[in-house]
Amino acid sequence: MSKKIHLLRHAHSVDRQPGQDDKDRFLSPTGIDEAKLIGSYLDDQQIVLDSVITSSAVRANATALLVMEEKKGNENLIITDTLYESTTRAYLECITSIHDNAQTVLLVGHNPLITYLAEYLTKNTIGDIVTCGLVTINFEIDSWKEVSEGNGILLSYVYPAMLR
Repeated sequence: MSKKIHLLRHAHSVDRQPGQDDKDRFLSPTGIDEAKLIGSYLDDQQIVLDSVITSSAVRANATALLVMEEKKGNENLIITDTLYESTTRAYLECITSIHDNAQTVLLVGHNPLITYLAEYLTKNTIGDIVTCGLVTINFEIDSWKEVSEGNGILLSYVYPAMLR
């Protein structure tokens, strides 16, 4: 059996305004377009997601919602503080706690951790994942608890500029 995870860096956001908490930054018009492009791509590829897990930051949550809207899916959305200002270990713990009924999951988070995680799981050099960059990783495992360093197979890295 296999499990598949799509790691998505949140879409482009506006700069932090004076007095604004970083967590409260909104998507820019470019970011809105990026998220819609990725959602359409997932829809065109007929990718079925069992769950979407997103950082609680406004820009990540907005990215997840726009992707889901364009994808025309019916996914379960999980919003968590764990993916905001976190560590690779925390991201990994989030993945290994996914219920095993889920076969395919989208995780929306932040750089540099999305890049670190993708490279950690696949042992591939991906480089700096751009805003709304989508990395797809397959695992030949029966349980999400088995996800660990280097046991993922990098299937693709897609980003908005490729889809325009």
